[in-house]
Amino acid sequence: MRVTNVFARAAIFFAAAVSVTVSVGSANAACMFRVTGWEPTDEGVLLARYAAGVTGPALLASTRYAGRDAAVIKAAFDSVRLTFDMNGDNDVNAVDTTIVLRYVTGIRGNALTQGLNLAGGTRASTIAIQAFIDSGCVAPIVRRAPLYLALSATADRASFLSQANTEGDRAFVFLSSLIYGATQSNLYANDTPGVFTYRSLDTPSTKTAFEGQLNSQGAERYRFGGVLTSGSYFYRDENSDRTFSYRLLPSPGTTTEFLTQANAQGAEGYFYFLPYFVESSFYAIYAKESGTSTYSYALQPSTDVNSTADDFVAQANTQGANGFKFRTSFQFSDGSRNIYVKDTSQAATFSWKHNQDVASASALVTQANAEGVNGFVYLGSRVFFPNGFASPSQTRIIYFSPLNCAGSVLCSPGGPF
Repeated sequence: MRVTNVFARAAIFFAAAVSVTVSVGSANAACMFRVTGWEPTDEGVLLARYAAGVTGPALLASTRYAGRDAAVIKAAFDSVRLTFDMNGDNDVNAVDTTIVLRYVTGIRGNALTQGLNLAGGTRASTIAIQAFIDSGCVAPIVRRAPLYLALSATADRASFLSQANTEGDRAFVFLSSLIYGATQSNLYANDTPGVFTYRSLDTPSTKTAFEGQLNSQGAERYRFGGVLTSGSYFYRDENSDRTFSYRLLPSPGTTTEFLTQANAQGAEGYFYFLPYFVESSFYAIYAKESGTSTYSYALQPSTDVNSTADDFVAQANTQGANGFKFRTSFQFSDGSRNIYVKDTSQAATFSWKHNQDVASASALVTQANAEGVNGFVYLGSRVFFPNGFASPSQTRIIYFSPLNCAGSVLCSPGGPF
């Protein structure tokens, strides 16, 4: 397990305003201050000064971050401040920083909160605060700011694993391949302070074997990323004890059948991942992350044909205001629909925008990083046909901004699992 110098990688969060995420439920990634390498003399000092309202160079003075952009680091703290709110009063002040600093120096039990006024918050006891820490400091991210990079495409399994594990060691997760002209690249995003380990396996040729592979890997805390030419790939956050379970169900043919199936699975905490073709049949893959999240689904008219990117954004914003996030579009036997999903265990909302297409992976990274600073997360490119398939297409890059969104399923770049 590669856990060396973890916070040096998580320091990207402070240096580049990459906000962190914590997952929903009892099995969670560790609180930031529990990540190896988080030091009271550096990160602890920053937190205490931030809580006291210190800004500018004085925020960073005499720490390892001296000389960095103080405004960027403050914005990063702003985005995740509720994960440091120990007593749950929707503020970060001296009470919270004292608890954090005591905790990282090994103080436990009643001594953790001795002499502190915990009144006014939702966690007004030592037991409640300890439970909050043990659960991973689960709190909505006020505003996200992911960081992206694109690297040369990998030719085989060994080179993919080498590249992905190197980047995973720096908290970057593989999102997808990018193709611009004759150039192919691999896109990565840093959205959490984790240490991500990758493995790749031959993809089974039967439904039963494939489902078994997914669940055996999920039990080892490896989440399914997808199927590449080099095989199925899985990745694990070494700072998390989350596990994953999967179901392959016959792919529903109609919109009614989909809603019946997806909502039944969602009520059990299973998220609609993607359709998959095996043994001459289509199956719907559902994935569950350990925790308490449940999901509800809705369908809206497709915006792929005889619609514009503006039409898509208008629809997605309307749904997002009600907590439903666009998942994908799908062609059912009774028509094409846009699929939306809501995590019913939280009150997140989503806003959307589209940008012009770009000509290279480097241009995409530049655009995505600029959007990340403004709190928008990369979803991917979508092609629209405003005047039917016979007319010229319109390619746009889609971004969403999750507000008060906790967890990695709906809030992170590039997809849920």
